[in-house]
Amino acid sequence: MADLLNSEYPNWGLAGNQAVIPFGVGLGASTVVRYIADPQGPPNLAGQILPAQIIGSSLMFLNLRDMRRKNLTLPSWADWNDYATLLSVEVIKAGLGVFVCPQLALWHDCSHKGDTSKQEQPSTETLAYLRRILKNSMITTPTGAINLGSEFSGSDQRLDLEMASLRAAAIGRPRKTVAVVVRTRFTRPKSYLNRTISTAKALAAAAGDSTNFEIYIVTDKKSSPLAEYDGLLADIKIIEFEVPEVDDSRYHLVKHAATGIKADYFWFIDDDDWVFPNEAERLALAINAVPDESLIFLDCRHFYETPGPCGNEAAGKIKAGKTFFAKTFIMSLSGKNETPFCGVIYPHSLFLSIPEQCYKTVVYYEDFMSTMYALLMGRYLPVAVDKLFAGISIRPSGNTVTETNRRNWMYANSVVTSHLVNMPGGSQMMSLPLSALLNSLPSTSLSLRFRTMTLPLRRLAIKMGIPHYALLRIYSKTKNVFIRIASALSNRKNT
Repeated sequence: MADLLNSEYPNWGLAGNQAVIPFGVGLGASTVVRYIADPQGPPNLAGQILPAQIIGSSLMFLNLRDMRRKNLTLPSWADWNDYATLLSVEVIKAGLGVFVCPQLALWHDCSHKGDTSKQEQPSTETLAYLRRILKNSMITTPTGAINLGSEFSGSDQRLDLEMASLRAAAIGRPRKTVAVVVRTRFTRPKSYLNRTISTAKALAAAAGDSTNFEIYIVTDKKSSPLAEYDGLLADIKIIEFEVPEVDDSRYHLVKHAATGIKADYFWFIDDDDWVFPNEAERLALAINAVPDESLIFLDCRHFYETPGPCGNEAAGKIKAGKTFFAKTFIMSLSGKNETPFCGVIYPHSLFLSIPEQCYKTVVYYEDFMSTMYALLMGRYLPVAVDKLFAGISIRPSGNTVTETNRRNWMYANSVVTSHLVNMPGGSQMMSLPLSALLNSLPSTSLSLRFRTMTLPLRRLAIKMGIPHYALLRIYSKTKNVFIRIASALSNRKNT
């Protein structure tokens, strides 16, 4: 076990068999990992070592050599109720990684009286101590949440537990490479491509050293009009591919990019979309710390655009639309695409596994085809980094998603379906009933959906002058009712 951790995660300091991790994993996108059933819940993962924030107390594997080297100590008052949380925090504070490992799986038959699924509140001393160390207002343990009530200021030197755990886990790991691929024919106004490239560059610059984001433009246009872009593309790798004479070459370009570019992962961004660099380091660290060939889902959102003046179309009015949440990716198995292309970072090997015929016949739904193929293979670990990373431009004209004639979309859906149901060696995941898919959604996802659904009503209430405190009270009560109803419906058997 020690040799495996030393090889895969050289900076490890503590490992357990149950933990809270800094992103969602598995088909349920859970942030709590259990390899076997315990008093807090059923198993939800198998076979993967993952970076963690706080481990459970039933079994702990300690790297005593490095703990001593870091002079790590625990507060004198730490007792059985607090020591797993305190030890996890102290290990991360010392700059060492905390991990959850299936090799440490242990049956824990809890014999305590009362409800063992509830979080025991830490002692007053522990709460005060954690507030001094952590800037987080709340932390989660395998048995529940601890409210710290910390207030954050810009000069705060305390730890962000999620980010600190990711930074420690990535130390000593090989650097990963993500190819950020923009497919274009240079037919749209250049201000859109300028926005795509400039925001991708900002994300690459802010990502840090754990993962390298390399930007590529791939095209089937015979001569690229580089001079028109005022030097913006001077340091961008532009690759021209020969593809068949077709109206829509986007999936052909995906295949050629995968065969012609060397990278661990691929992230496809359309030439009128953009990325948000705010959480670039978090994304880079997560990519580095997860097992090789993970399938990484991100939040992305539609933005309705009214183009600006000629030459500066990307500076027009923008209104937020539908958000595609990383944690609800599993709903794609219901038959409707829940994750746009820019909302997934795919492992390189996936595009080398997709049959040649798919690239030749699938148009419009290349994102749905790729994601479903990856999920049904059962080879890739789903990882959900639930921060907003991509914006999708929706305009009255100029993009396929707003086409009023849906014939092409319906035909594309039938082609994708044909490929998937005839997929060689495909898994039986498509047999999951809809109720099982709904049941996999965490309450946080239901809360996010309610927030999105009620946004127009909340804006109207503000315009009408309804006091904020009254609006908040109504919103909180109706949200709780919505979550209870949605949870109850998801628990009904599929009939």
